[in-house]
Amino acid sequence: MILANTNFTITYHDEDEKNKIESLLKDILNSSTQITCNTSGSTGKPKKIVHSKASLAVSAKKTISYLDLKENESAALCLSVNHIGGIMMIVRAMIAGLHLHVYHVTKQSIDDIREQINFIAFVPLQMEYAMKNKESIQKIKKIKKILIGGAPISLALSQLMEAHEVSVFHSYGMTETISHVALKRTGYKGVTLHSIKRDNIWNQR
Repeated sequence: MILANTNFTITYHDEDEKNKIESLLKDILNSSTQITCNTSGSTGKPKKIVHSKASLAVSAKKTISYLDLKENESAALCLSVNHIGGIMMIVRAMIAGLHLHVYHVTKQSIDDIREQINFIAFVPLQMEYAMKNKESIQKIKKIKKILIGGAPISLALSQLMEAHEVSVFHSYGMTETISHVALKRTGYKGVTLHSIKRDNIWNQR
């Protein structure tokens, strides 16, 4: 079982996602030691994979520590909870005690954000859209920690982020590794590679 920080709160800005997330929260918080996830299908036919909840907690705590996420900070969920990226955003928010804002999952998710957000996770397609106009770029620039995963970042997007002084963490990982096993700082502040040691994660599962 994963224990939620007492400061964890969730606000739904999209009712379509509410039922799925409420169901997932019940699965996360029940007494079972395992949870079933769906693979992305990027390397073959999508399949179900079972992870221990202890492994999800270890992965979440490493990201919380590395990104220095603090209790009561705000986070945005713009990823589907049908896959590991969305699931881990919820687990991170629960363990860190964040205020999680849930938005409609679309490439235009940035358009729905009206709140001050400290931490967000996007796929590159969402980031590409966000960098297309001044209003959304200004929203992005106010977000302190941006995690991009699920696909490579194109050179054009990287150059655009650098030009507009937007810095992000690009992640590498998959469902089987419970989200990322490495993070690369890219965009405005250049490139600094940080690897999360797989042994430290796997040995504690």
